[in-house]
Amino acid sequence: MREVAGSISALGFSAPILIGDDNVVLDGEIRVEAAKLLGLGQRAVHTQWAHLSKGEQRLLRLAVNRLGEKGEWDLTN
Repeated sequence: MREVAGSISALGFSAPILIGDDNVVLDGEIRVEAAKLLGLGQRAVHTQWAHLSKGEQRLLRLAVNRLGEKGEWDLTN
């Protein structure tokens, strides 16, 4: 979390925090905690996704978390 906080401090937010119904974090829990560490609180960038059903919100959370497993780093550039 401290690495994420350092990145946010140096570079700002590069990915939004996705928020669903009842302010449930769908994606970005570590970024939320890192923002709290930095004292940013509610100023963190977020996108509201409350228009999705509970099932769609759950599917989005699963998809976002699993997509990272399928990616690869290209460190040659």
